[in-house]
Amino acid sequence: MDAGEGPRPEGPGEERYEPFRIEAHEPTPQVEPPRFCKRCGNRMDGALCPACNPSHDLPLRPTRQQHDSPIGAALGLYFALLATFVFMVVSDGPGAVLFVDAVDAVIVLVFVIAWRKRLGNLLRPPENPSWWAYAVLLAGGTYAVTTVFVHLVNGMFTGLEAETYSGPYLEAGYGWHWVVLSICIQPAIVEEFAFRGVIMQALQRVMSPREVLIVSALMFTVLHVTVLSFPALFMIGLVLGWVRMRSKSIWPCVVLHACHNGFVLLEEVILAG
Repeated sequence: MDAGEGPRPEGPGEERYEPFRIEAHEPTPQVEPPRFCKRCGNRMDGALCPACNPSHDLPLRPTRQQHDSPIGAALGLYFALLATFVFMVVSDGPGAVLFVDAVDAVIVLVFVIAWRKRLGNLLRPPENPSWWAYAVLLAGGTYAVTTVFVHLVNGMFTGLEAETYSGPYLEAGYGWHWVVLSICIQPAIVEEFAFRGVIMQALQRVMSPREVLIVSALMFTVLHVTVLSFPALFMIGLVLGWVRMRSKSIWPCVVLHACHNGFVLLEEVILAG
């Protein structure tokens, strides 16, 4: 058969002739294996995790929000509070303490207002109401452990004098309402919104949950600039951080902190009476 001819008709006893044809096949597309976030374990659709980076769908052009440094802001808050604590220790006296309380409250309030979107649900009460009761029970536990630790330290260092929190206020003429405000209410609100709010929320962007818990507890411990109390303060910081992570709210931490300090004042009242 010539090159231009079609297939010959079949004759008696002849086999059917089929010309050789090469069929073109499309290449099999390569499927990229799924990727998972190393921090939370969720599946990643792109380069960023939608859970850890909810702003991944922002435009490519850098915005002012993208240039913000949460870690830098958190460190700025921490060192501002540390400076006021050092000033309070150096100045001494309930008047200086009340002044520092007011300054710290203003500083933290400014940060909370600026971070209200980042804090989100943390500013709301816990979904499980049981956390209110858990907070009070945990406060009793932290108070008991701290009391035992303080007695052990006083027994090891015989030269130490037992100091009370309410004594300086009462001797200076301040009433019990100032004592409760400065010892229970102000630290519970200000320190919890600072540490379990702004600082932990910022650390979560660059650390694992365990690292956030440990680092925030260490920062909380150092802030109180009381070396002999570091182990007890670190334990309290761990408990408060754990409650914040499990309850997903700051308010149980506030209750725990206030109740712990309240139990300390109650002990002073009982011993004084």
